[in-house]
Amino acid sequence: AGGKGTRIRAVTTATLPKLLVPLNNKPLINYTIEHVKNNGCDNIIICTGYLGNKIQEYIDRNDFGISIRLSREDKPLGTAGALRLIENELEDEFFILYGDIYTTINLQKMLHFHKQKKSDATLALHTSGHPHDSTVVKIDKNSKLLKFIEKPGDNWKKYGNLTTTPLYILKKEIVSFIDPN
Repeated sequence: AGGKGTRIRAVTTATLPKLLVPLNNKPLINYTIEHVKNNGCDNIIICTGYLGNKIQEYIDRNDFGISIRLSREDKPLGTAGALRLIENELEDEFFILYGDIYTTINLQKMLHFHKQKKSDATLALHTSGHPHDSTVVKIDKNSKLLKFIEKPGDNWKKYGNLTTTPLYILKKEIVSFIDPN
């Protein structure tokens, strides 16, 4: 949850973190917390940067009935860098959900697939209506990831329109491959 929300500046007005943007009179973060709780998760770490203090204040004012802790980065590290900061707090396998998305993906089903495949990483994928500016992926018949094609532009037709979503399951040991900086 470290982004500045520049693409939705009209809504955030540079003073509201994306997680606190209201949808149907309820902040986006509430939907995410409810979703992970309803899917059996019992521990959340929110990695923050920009306006992280406002997210902390909101979490402190509300009881969500689940363990929630914030990790705040001093300088933007990206998703991978934020994971390095909390490496010692991660479980052996964990979900990553970007804070500014809304999803109803069945996390229990995704975890079952992850364990069945004995994966180190499982990514939720979808067909995109705009693959030219997305991360397109190639998979084999067993759903094994073969290749990432970052923003293929007009070449997307060569690869298809199957793209990544900001929802992953990772094994903790993968984090050790991330540069600490």
